[in-house]
Amino acid sequence: MNAVVVSAMVSLVVGLATGTASIIVARTQAKSQVNVKREELRTEYMAETAIRELLQRPRWTARSFQEIQETIGGGFDERELRRLLVRAGAVCVPAKRDKGREFWGLLVRNQDDLDDR
Repeated sequence: MNAVVVSAMVSLVVGLATGTASIIVARTQAKSQVNVKREELRTEYMAETAIRELLQRPRWTARSFQEIQETIGGGFDERELRRLLVRAGAVCVPAKRDKGREFWGLLVRNQDDLDDR
């Protein structure tokens, strides 16, 4: 065989192997990123569900932000926790007992308090 043909065939095989390896690596990375994002969303969903359950308890129509933060945990910063509260259907309600604290409750359970604002 001619040296040029052999060189072209080797280049073709190396190119195909490199391309295949690149595709495999890219797919593995994409799957890993999807799994990480799925876990993040699952954590947020579970926190949102826990918040909704906490605020549906018959004993309280609203809870302080601090109580919610301590109960939920999960390492959420204040901004993230407020976003989860809103996604769970909660609103910041006027604090009747303690003016220095922030209280949150489900919108459906606190509409009368919001009308007084």
